[in-house]
Amino acid sequence: MDLTADISGHEQVFLDLEFQASAPYTSFVFSSPEQAREVRQYLLEKKLCEFSPPYGRLLCDAGQPLGMLAVLSGKELGGRRLKAAHALTRSDFLERDPGLGARLQLAGRTLLKLLPDDLYISRVATVPAARGRGIGTRLIQEAEREARGRGCHRLVLEVSPTSTAAVQLYQRTGFEQIDSKQVVDPLTQRSLHYLHLVKHLG
Repeated sequence: MDLTADISGHEQVFLDLEFQASAPYTSFVFSSPEQAREVRQYLLEKKLCEFSPPYGRLLCDAGQPLGMLAVLSGKELGGRRLKAAHALTRSDFLERDPGLGARLQLAGRTLLKLLPDDLYISRVATVPAARGRGIGTRLIQEAEREARGRGCHRLVLEVSPTSTAAVQLYQRTGFEQIDSKQVVDPLTQRSLHYLHLVKHLG
């Protein structure tokens, strides 16, 4: 199995995995799945989102995607999110949905504040047909290997408490909870709740 930033020919699988990995955030921020996919496609094409290659990669076996992983340092993440925000401001997405900007800001309150030497796991997902084969564990191991190679002291991530399989995966691979943040959109009454997890690398 190889982890590659070359997603050529697998763009739709990549976007489907990203959509799966970010489901709680997506259902809070966007008015519809169609709007979410349109925004994600727009940012991916401009190579501005935090899951764009080279940060986002596919785990493939004999050319077949099994899962995705996206990891960034604190510095990389801040720059990427700033560029994505500027791109959305210049687009017509916020004009078409005036509540989108407010929900994006609200969602931002639930996210981790990273240290400079953190490595942030932005996305982890496994294709449905490959579940139960240890792919999630392999992806976390790849993230930890990269973190140690880059001299990072912590692996960090957010996870929804409703994503029970993901929470169990992170617990099995040595993560512990350090915080929890929740927001409610007063207009839609939708809520977003994230647990903040960390794995200390020494």
